[in-house]
Amino acid sequence: MQRLTLPQLCEEVLKAMRNLKYSRSMLNSNKQVFSMLLDYASERRVNFLTQSLVEDFLKEKFSFSNGMLVSEFPSLSSIAVRGMKRLQQFASSGH
Repeated sequence: MQRLTLPQLCEEVLKAMRNLKYSRSMLNSNKQVFSMLLDYASERRVNFLTQSLVEDFLKEKFSFSNGMLVSEFPSLSSIAVRGMKRLQQFASSGH
C-alpha cells in the first residue's frame, strides 16, 4: 500500500467512516479534529502522520498526557484521541 499524505489519510478515514454508517455528528466531530490536525501539521511543515505528530498534537491542543483515560476528557478531546487512533490504524493497515 502506498503511503498516504496526511490530507489523503484524513479523507480516506472519513470515507471509511461514512461507508461504515457513522453518525453525521461523529463524522462532523472527526472532520473538525482532522482539520485541526492538518492545520497543526501544516504549521510544522509535516506531510505524513507520525507518532510524534500525534503525541504533540494531542498534548498541545487537548492537554493529553500518557496514562490518562479517554473517559477523563471532555467530548471533543475524547473524539480527538479516538480519531488519532483511527488515523494510525488506517495508516498501518489500510482499513
